[in-house]
Amino acid sequence: MNKEQHSPNFEQPITGVTWFKPEQCRNCIFRDKTTYQKDGKAVECGWHKSSCDIYPYPQMKPNSVMKNTRECEYYEKEKQREK
Repeated sequence: MNKEQHSPNFEQPITGVTWFKPEQCRNCIFRDKTTYQKDGKAVECGWHKSSCDIYPYPQMKPNSVMKNTRECEYYEKEKQREK
């Protein structure tokens, strides 16, 4: 057999990759509160991770929650501060 037949094709784009962003986690009190700096401001990015306070790493949120097809049974909306 020719080895070239089994070599990966790195020139092709990666397909089938889906990045999940569970929208309900955006304002949940149990979300991961990781941030990054953008234009001098802290931007929260942890809410779309697959782990949180209820599902600590290496556990993962259920797929249905990650895909926004079902609400998480532990979801609690963060209370908004009164101004």
